[in-house]
Amino acid sequence: MAATRAITLERILEDNRQFRDNIDLGNGRLALSEDSLAGLNDLSNRARQILLRHTQSTFDAQTQALAAIEVDQIFQEAVSIANRKFGEEFLFAGQNVDERPFQTVGSFVTYTGNDVARTTRIASGTVAEVSITGVEAFGALTAQVLGDVDLDPNLAGSTKLADLNDGRGVGAHGAVAAW
Repeated sequence: MAATRAITLERILEDNRQFRDNIDLGNGRLALSEDSLAGLNDLSNRARQILLRHTQSTFDAQTQALAAIEVDQIFQEAVSIANRKFGEEFLFAGQNVDERPFQTVGSFVTYTGNDVARTTRIASGTVAEVSITGVEAFGALTAQVLGDVDLDPNLAGSTKLADLNDGRGVGAHGAVAAW
């Protein structure tokens, strides 16, 4: 009887040690996720500063090109942060932790993770989420944008403003920009 109780207590102690380890790992993963999101916020603020500075002032082509290079570097760094790892697992991949969740394809980014958070047992019968998915953090999976508006119309020098907007022309609050 005493030996059975001792074995039971030993199992409970081992379970509790494992739960503590699970909680520590979960806290570590979430702390790195939080730090990563703070870094992305800093990058976003830097990109916003560049945008505001270049929309409120006139700069020569060389200065504009340098700003474009800086924004591209910010973009690349943001993708790198979004692909950060905790140990050997990608932080924001959902449960697809072995595959890089964000892939650059030209000037676009695709998400190959999923929207299922990682979970771990933190007590007997209790499971907790210990990750933030790319969907939660970045809105990585969005609905397809549908519409019937031609976003790239074929215009010529002879196109009349009255012919635009399905023959309704440019309204009182409309504008046309030529590049």
